[in-house]
Amino acid sequence: PRAQAPVYGIRALGSVTDGIVTIEPSEATGKEVCLQVFDIAGNRVGRADALAASRGTTRHQLDLTGEAAGVYVVRVCVGNRAYRLRITKLQPRR
Repeated sequence: PRAQAPVYGIRALGSVTDGIVTIEPSEATGKEVCLQVFDIAGNRVGRADALAASRGTTRHQLDLTGEAAGVYVVRVCVGNRAYRLRITKLQPRR
C-alpha cells in the first residue's frame, strides 16, 4: 500500500481582540520556523527567527498587544516553505 502524502498548512488560534494569537504550522516538527509580521501598509512590525520546532512543539505565540487595531499579514517560514496569514486585530471593548 502507498503512504498518504502529508497535508501541510498553517492555522491561527486565539482571540485577536486581545492581540495574542497562536500560530500552528502542521509541518513544523523538527524544522526551523520564522515569523514576520507586517501591517496593512507593508511595514514590518515584528519578527521571530529560528524558533525551536522540536518534536511535538509546533505552536508559537504571536503578541500583537502593543499594535493598533487593524489587519496584519504574518509570513510563516517552515523549512523551505513560506505561508501567509491575514490576522485582524479588533479594537478592545471598553
